[in-house]
Amino acid sequence: MNLFILNNTDGNFYFKPDTCLCNNNDDFYYPDYINDLIIQPGFAVKITKSGKGINAKFSERYYNQIDFAANIIHSSLLKKHIVIEELTHFSSLEKSLYHIDINMDLTENYGNECILLSNGINTVKLNLDSNITNKINLAIEKISRVFILKSGDLVVLVDNVYLDINKGNLITLFKSNMREDYTKLLDFSIK
Repeated sequence: MNLFILNNTDGNFYFKPDTCLCNNNDDFYYPDYINDLIIQPGFAVKITKSGKGINAKFSERYYNQIDFAANIIHSSLLKKHIVIEELTHFSSLEKSLYHIDINMDLTENYGNECILLSNGINTVKLNLDSNITNKINLAIEKISRVFILKSGDLVVLVDNVYLDINKGNLITLFKSNMREDYTKLLDFSIK
C-alpha cells in the first residue's frame, strides 16, 4: 500500500510508505533529530481498483467513500524548493499519517460543515465544500498520470492549512457544522 499526499493549493504531491500509517488515537513520538513539525487536516480516499492514467470524470469508479486524515510532516515540505534528500527524510516519518474511516456519503451536500484541528493552543478550520469530490477526482487524475494506483492505496488531499506541533500537545480533530455541533474524530498526544 502506498500513501499519496497531494497539496490542493499548489498541486504538488509526494508519497509515504505504509509504515507511516497510524491506528486511530495512537500517540505520536516526536523524533529528537527533527524540529519544526506541522500537522495538516485533509480528506482521504482508499483506492478500490487498480488504474493508471485515470481521467477525472471516471475517478469516482476507483473509490467508494471519502474519509478524513491528519498528516504530520516537516515544515520544509511546504517550501517550493527542497532537495530530494529532505523530501525522503522528512516525508517518511514513522506513524505520521492518521486515517479516520468515517465513510462520508458521496451524494450528501457538505456546504455548512468543516473539520476543526486543534493542538490544544490553536485551532484551524478546513471547510467541507460541495466541490470536494471534484478536487479528489482531479488529485487521482494527476497522481495516476505518474504512478499506477493499486487497490488499497490511500490518496490524501491537503491544503496549506496546518498547525505547529510540539511535545506535550494534545491533537484533536473534530467534524463540525454551523450549529456548533461537534463530533470528535481523533485525539492523540505528541510525546
